[in-house]
Amino acid sequence: MIHVRAISYIGLFATGIIIAFYIYISMNRTLTATESALFQVFSLAFSTGTSWAFGMISSEKAAQILVKSHAIKAVRRIVDLGHRISRLSSQIESWQNQYDVTQKEAIICFDMVIQANQNYIMDVSSILEDWRDIVPDEIKRLDDAIKLASENPVIVEVN
Repeated sequence: MIHVRAISYIGLFATGIIIAFYIYISMNRTLTATESALFQVFSLAFSTGTSWAFGMISSEKAAQILVKSHAIKAVRRIVDLGHRISRLSSQIESWQNQYDVTQKEAIICFDMVIQANQNYIMDVSSILEDWRDIVPDEIKRLDDAIKLASENPVIVEVN
């Protein structure tokens, strides 16, 4: 598929050439009605195509800006959810280690809860990867903050 930006610049260039050629010819001699109509059709076609291509580019940029503001909020909520699930998982493991669990049913129950939390953590990671295409800068900033928080015992706040 040909890139829209390239089409728009080619169309703009072609429209400029047609207009320059039209002016050059009309300065040297009188155009016939057929030639004049043909130049007008070419000018209309290329300028319409160029306008369409530039419109596509501007609407794409506007959509990115609109989606980005909502995506950043969604990513922050997902990261917060991931932190809560991680804390819950740590708390469950702490309870499992704190109490002497000897009953087979209790052990199975703890293992099922831990596995469910691991699945939720994987879901959060997968969702963040989906958002990485839309707001890569925000995801990288959050990844850096999470990495910094894991390296340092001091709590790092992500805004």
